[in-house]
Amino acid sequence: MDALRKVTVAGAMGSMALLGAAGSVRAAGGGSRVAQGKCANINALTVASVLNPGSSVIWACISNGNMAAANASTGTVLTFTASTASRAQAIGTAVVTGAPPFSTTSATGLTGLIKPLGGYGGLFVDVGNGARAYNDPDGTLDLTGTTLSGGAMSMPGSSVQVTAQFHAFTDQRLMRIAYTFSNQPVTKGLAPVTVTAWIAGRLGFDNLTRLENSSNGDNTLDATDNWLVTSDGPGVPTLKVVHVPYGAGADVIPVNTQAPVGGNDRIGYRYQFDLASNESKTLVWFVGLGNTLDEANSLAGQFNAMDPNLFNNLPANSPVVNWPSAPIVAGPATPVPLNNPLGLFALASLLGFIGWRRLQVRVQG
Repeated sequence: MDALRKVTVAGAMGSMALLGAAGSVRAAGGGSRVAQGKCANINALTVASVLNPGSSVIWACISNGNMAAANASTGTVLTFTASTASRAQAIGTAVVTGAPPFSTTSATGLTGLIKPLGGYGGLFVDVGNGARAYNDPDGTLDLTGTTLSGGAMSMPGSSVQVTAQFHAFTDQRLMRIAYTFSNQPVTKGLAPVTVTAWIAGRLGFDNLTRLENSSNGDNTLDATDNWLVTSDGPGVPTLKVVHVPYGAGADVIPVNTQAPVGGNDRIGYRYQFDLASNESKTLVWFVGLGNTLDEANSLAGQFNAMDPNLFNNLPANSPVVNWPSAPIVAGPATPVPLNNPLGLFALASLLGFIGWRRLQVRVQG
């Protein structure tokens, strides 16, 4: 099984047909390069599009070190732990390719309508002893269907672990980024841990970036806007991007730290919440692509209401705290580690039950 998980997905930019794929492999860039600029370590999702038959959406360069700390926050200095790099795993670029009107040839060697995100959706997290960027511990991601999952990264000096998930939808040009935080101390009775998390990134077009729409129906970013649409100005043949950092009415409402207005090409939000002992919580961020502004606005509009289907296949027993109404989080069960009290209790209960059954059979026999 371990050998299977280490299968490298090579040539991902042109040949990965993930729609309807089954099974799980290990997606990694190894040391190989393909025609895509600076993205040397590649994890990519290529999804056949039902919106434009014959076209595909490529979410590319989902790799370690794609986003710098400077892109995460402004006005608040991120203090890093001594041995931790300040670059986070993030999406490097996105392309819609294969069908008219997508005929632009990008600098990366791909033909299609492109949006070089410049490192998007990365995470920095602080549990009280300095911020740390999320990067998969061994530099690879688990690929199942159209979902890339990152392994557990332990926060130094704490009992908190962080995992990541990048899920590409097949019925729309939409990516869901989810980070799950678990607090599983070995010792009972520890006080809750306060988590401060930054999710952020660059849009890749410097001072051309401009805000086109928001959930309030205007091109002004307000504190109550839970989604926004950006473009690179009139006449620029690039994808329009939908950003959805939270759902209106959620328990955890983030603070905007980087606003893509006035030409700024960075976006960032800061979240804060508590984790009790043996508790897990998840943050979910959506990013969508539109080849026209009308299409992007339509894509963003669905987030004015809660659609449980957008939250399928997330980690079980880990509520999404930046969305209201406790969205459905149907997904694979997460095993309880045997090194915490709950796991030991479960194991003892199982062994006791087996012993009782054996005794019962002997008495009855």
